[in-house]
Amino acid sequence: MAAFGTAAGRPLQGRGGSPGFRFFVYGVLSVVIMYFDQRAHYLEHVRYVLQAAAYPIQLAVNSPPTAWHWIRDSFATRDALRADNARLQRQQRDLELTLMRYQALAHENGELRGLRDALPPVADRWLAAEIINIQQNTLRQRLLINRGQTNGVFKGQAVLDDRGLIGQTTHVGPWSAEVILITDPEHAVPVRVERTGLRTIAVGGGDAS
Repeated sequence: MAAFGTAAGRPLQGRGGSPGFRFFVYGVLSVVIMYFDQRAHYLEHVRYVLQAAAYPIQLAVNSPPTAWHWIRDSFATRDALRADNARLQRQQRDLELTLMRYQALAHENGELRGLRDALPPVADRWLAAEIINIQQNTLRQRLLINRGQTNGVFKGQAVLDDRGLIGQTTHVGPWSAEVILITDPEHAVPVRVERTGLRTIAVGGGDAS
């Protein structure tokens, strides 16, 4: 009975060919591909297609970090804008307060210059004061000023404004003084008519206007 096969001790031949033959085929194929790529740039087209196919995958991989960086930068920019806005608002309020102070000082200086120019020659010494309270009705017309005994104010001292005499001090405290106006019914002051030289007493009529 005959048997098919190989001789004892000899290995079977693989159907895929020998390694040397496969190397030769791959070498020839590589040379052919390089030749056509050199002439027609086929690999550039293949690379272009592969890059287009891989772009969605790269985008999906890189999107979460990119989105996170964008959100972080957006919040950082928003916080910086809010801080700048708050700083500018504070600067605007400070400038408005400074402007109000300058305007008040300019108005006060204007009033002081007008008062100094309106004072009669006999008033060789005068003291500026601010009105801190007004009491004005038909029976009582008084002022409270922020100057008192510590400033050299005394009882019966004349009080003037840029239009002339307005009253005199009645009660003097350490830091304030009460002024009775010449329109108060209880006030009387000696006057002289400049045109005729007549001397008389001017009594307040209680006119609150």
